[in-house]
Amino acid sequence: MTPVTAAPLLLLVAGLVIAATATWAVMRPLPQPAPQPVRFTVAPAGTLPLVLNSPYRDLALSPDGAHFVYGVGTSPTDLALWVRAVDQLVELAVVGGEFFGDGQHAL
Repeated sequence: MTPVTAAPLLLLVAGLVIAATATWAVMRPLPQPAPQPVRFTVAPAGTLPLVLNSPYRDLALSPDGAHFVYGVGTSPTDLALWVRAVDQLVELAVVGGEFFGDGQHAL
């Protein structure tokens, strides 16, 4: 190749390298902060105790870790579900809510 025909090829290769580097810089995943442990107590509102003798899980954490659901009552038959955000101190009653038979899902 002569220097005249090699110059456009070198420019093309340099442009592709620059474009690939710019694309990588924009599309690369950003480093995620390390998850911080969270500790808290579950104190049900009212006078009903936590249901700890049910055949299902007594406490369920949402997949994203932002909410948890727990049952309150005197037995599994009068179970009432409550949901609380991990970063909040106030819980909300889930009207008509129940744990599904697999013990892993609440509705």
